[in-house]
Amino acid sequence: MTPTDLLTDLRVMISDENSARWTDATLRAYMYDTELAIVGAHPEAQYETAGRVTRVTVSSLSSNSSSFTVDSGYRTAMLHGTAFRVFMGDGDDAANQKLAQDHFKLFQEALK
Repeated sequence: MTPTDLLTDLRVMISDENSARWTDATLRAYMYDTELAIVGAHPEAQYETAGRVTRVTVSSLSSNSSSFTVDSGYRTAMLHGTAFRVFMGDGDDAANQKLAQDHFKLFQEALK
């Protein structure tokens, strides 16, 4: 799974289809934070199919084709976790605070 796999759906989710508010680089930074949160909560997210941990260190995503260390089973968590971070970054607005809270709840549910 790469940022490219998520960007279109994420931009629809955050109402930024034309990239007017957030650059791809900014969204990749939020995706990186979300991936760290997923791995912190579920280290098994990095298991290989043979049941071994890949021992890959999460690193910043330098391009849209960079790969995440978690597999596509965490796609929903990545989307909602990233949307949470986007709206928290603009949390001075009460509506954005509410959106952030809603996405955080959905992120937590996706991690169960």
